[in-house]
Amino acid sequence: MTYSNLLFDDEDAFDVVNVVKEGYVFTITAHSKQQFAKCPDCSSVSNRLHCYYWRQVMDLPILNSHTTIRLKVRKFCCKNIHCSRKVFTERFNDHFGFNKRVTLRAESKLLEVARLQGGNSGEKLCRIMNIPVSDTTLVRLLHNQPEKEIPTPRVLGIDDWAYTKRLNYGTIFGRS
Repeated sequence: MTYSNLLFDDEDAFDVVNVVKEGYVFTITAHSKQQFAKCPDCSSVSNRLHCYYWRQVMDLPILNSHTTIRLKVRKFCCKNIHCSRKVFTERFNDHFGFNKRVTLRAESKLLEVARLQGGNSGEKLCRIMNIPVSDTTLVRLLHNQPEKEIPTPRVLGIDDWAYTKRLNYGTIFGRS
């Protein structure tokens, strides 16, 4: 069984070229198998290569070691002459978010830790699990989540009372 089969499914667009372990850090070098990419603006397909660059993305730990995926990402020239974007980068929406430095599966686990533990204690838990992340990153993950739509209440009940007569008052709102 190859490293590609362990990390990615057969239908995924990646080939693992190299895996290096230095201390407690796994570095996985991979590149894309895709022959073409779609322009994010006009959705035209292009196979005209412009250049490439290396992208480093943090993943979930392997064998109790910190894991980094070093991905060779290509830039393509858009073939549509009417498109405002002349050069675009291939995207891997199933694994890596746009402009993110964490894989989607690692981000979902970090979000679960942030929901359950919060910032400071979540950071300590992640340190134990060999996931280097700060407390502010965990809190930022929580804040970036879309808010749930709260329906408008049909009935609203209001009650007020005095803690201390003529000094302190309280009000409660209830909905159903």
